[in-house]
Amino acid sequence: MDAPEPNTHAFVIRIWLEETALEGGRANWRGHITHVLTRERRYVEQPDDIILFILPFLQAMGIRPSLRWRFRQWRHQRRAAQAAPPALNHTPTGHE
Repeated sequence: MDAPEPNTHAFVIRIWLEETALEGGRANWRGHITHVLTRERRYVEQPDDIILFILPFLQAMGIRPSLRWRFRQWRHQRRAAQAAPPALNHTPTGHE
């Protein structure tokens, strides 16, 4: 494998159709995107998920996304934080 070029990122995107009986035989597309160098992978269910995965890599290269995409990134991060289970706050009491 060739050495990575500076300021270059490669991604592999795999998408497929998934048909479910619960949705009346309607097919939904699913997929995943993988950053080749780090092997970081995210499963996706809509096209915006692909762009939201790539966006931090572009920002690290100094590319400033449009206001629209920054808002989508913020909204995605906010939804993810709201969906995450609450952290366990364990404060030692000294009685344990």
